Amino acid sequence: MYKNYFPINLKKIRLVWKAKGARQDGFAGYTRTMIQTYESYRVDPPIDLMLFLAERSGLSLHDLVTREILRTEIIDTPIGETQYEFEELEKRKKQRIEGLS
Repeated sequence: MYKNYFPINLKKIRLVWKAKGARQDGFAGYTRTMIQTYESYRVDPPIDLMLFLAERSGLSLHDLVTREILRTEIIDTPIGETQYEFEELEKRKKQRIEGLS
């Protein structure tokens, strides 16, 4: 059985990307409260957030979940870029869902 390291790694990614306090609102399209919930192990994060962070941090999803990563392993991606890309991803996802209805 694996230990889930995603909450620990999520916090490290957030700190490397300097998404603190007010800037944390809207981090990767999720509210500050939601991110704190994921970081505290209270709720499992959605897979789209996990895949998004794996891609933007330069790490595999397997690494994010199964081992504690080092801060030096994370690509220093400006939060503004990730926010824009995530919003675009969310728009496309909503369009797909509406197309299925």
